[in-house]
Amino acid sequence: MADYRWIDRAEDLVAAAEGWRAAGEIAVDTEFVFERTFRPQLGLIQVAGGGDIALVDPRAVGDLAPLAAVLRDAATRKLLHAASGDVAVLRLATGEVPAPLLDTQVAAAFAGLGAGLSYAALVRELLAIDLPKHETRTDWLRRPLSAEQLRYAAEDVLHLPPVAAELERRLAALGRLDWALEESARLAIGEESPAPDEAWRRHAGRDGGDRTRAGGRARAARSAPAGRAPAASSRAAGTGGRGRAARPRARARPPAAGRCAAPAAAG
Repeated sequence: MADYRWIDRAEDLVAAAEGWRAAGEIAVDTEFVFERTFRPQLGLIQVAGGGDIALVDPRAVGDLAPLAAVLRDAATRKLLHAASGDVAVLRLATGEVPAPLLDTQVAAAFAGLGAGLSYAALVRELLAIDLPKHETRTDWLRRPLSAEQLRYAAEDVLHLPPVAAELERRLAALGRLDWALEESARLAIGEESPAPDEAWRRHAGRDGGDRTRAGGRARAARSAPAGRAPAASSRAAGTGGRGRAARPRARARPPAAGRCAAPAAAG
């Protein structure tokens, strides 16, 4: 079970941000609601760094400038999974995007584990941990959130650092780590992640690899083993879910909201 702390005061976010920058690497996730709204409504920001997990209530904190400073800090690497939706929402909420970035879904594809692999499937594959499937339809704007909902949210960043470390080890052995970092950087500046064939052609062709072989690898990456194909994104339907394959792009800044009551005491 993940330990975490709840942040709903600006001064607490300032202190947490100092720790994140000192850690040099953070895992980030967001929970937002897109159902029946033109704009995504950010309900929760999860950050893991330096052995600590923080769940940030953006509507209660209000001023997210300390988080923005961490997101743009070139000395602090950010780990995200299926990052495009998070990148868009964080840009709306903070004016910044997470960079430098490693997207573990992109990294998994280059490591030969399959394109579009869900977070839960990747954690199961690399860490032999089965994540609970509940809370995928939570209204993340509602307060208070239950202790179970908060534990679920914390788990979405708890496993990202060890997952990323294992993927980096495999990619380095394959000589493809730079490829994954380059494609992740494209996501951080708002570019769509390319189809596997295109990504393989771009990198294998540039490095002098055989394009026919690259195409075959791309097809293999798309064909995940049985039971590993990710479910349709629950975020597109309106709320967060760890079975996501991709996330919707945000189009405009969410409207300002008042301070919300803090949730029940976290377990």
